[in-house]
Amino acid sequence: MATASEASATLAHRRDLYRVLASMYFNVLTEAQIEDLAGRDYAPLTADENELIASGFNDIRRYLRKRHTGTHQELAMDFTSCFLGARTYEGLTAAPYESLYLDASGLLMGRVRHDVFEAYKRERVALQKGIDYADDHVSFEFEFMAILCERTLAALERGDGTEARRVLAVQRSFVTEHINRWFTRFHHLTTRFIETRFYRGVLNITQGFLDEEPGLIDEIADAIARAPERDAAAAAESQGAA
Repeated sequence: MATASEASATLAHRRDLYRVLASMYFNVLTEAQIEDLAGRDYAPLTADENELIASGFNDIRRYLRKRHTGTHQELAMDFTSCFLGARTYEGLTAAPYESLYLDASGLLMGRVRHDVFEAYKRERVALQKGIDYADDHVSFEFEFMAILCERTLAALERGDGTEARRVLAVQRSFVTEHINRWFTRFHHLTTRFIETRFYRGVLNITQGFLDEEPGLIDEIADAIARAPERDAAAAAESQGAA
């Protein structure tokens, strides 16, 4: 991306996608949510250059196009099996917690969860009280990334490039040291349980998006870092024309 404005647009897109994905893994979809998703235009998204993202949106589009009176129950059962740990494969549970894949003890409230909690704490982010999921649930990790995208945008809007670059560095660190270290394993395991084309699509979109994240964050950081140089060059050109 060439400009700071393009970087801001990409940040906003990433924030929104993280929040959509966070909601997909957090709870069973309501019938109203299913109807809302069914009414969206997925045609442009199925042409994405990223094959996983394109195929994922195509799966969602085709599944929802054939929805029926039992669709809500069908999706609820698939969600429970894949994301609430109702099924196991060779002793492994397909639940979206970082601890299950990175903590040697296999404890949900162990060291890995503590490391994620500390990452949130450093950025003054905390879970709402009364939530049953642990800090390292994928929905919370995605919401954390969405918050960081939002804070980067806010820093850019007030002209604080230093803070924007700092928060971008936190984003990259969290993606590479946490999310991308475990999600692929979760994705591969969950495909053994998945029954609906809808959630297969959700998983593929997520994987395709995460695969691109480190490089995309680097591009945003580069665009922000080069913004002062472009501004100075534009000012010099303007003065020369005068």
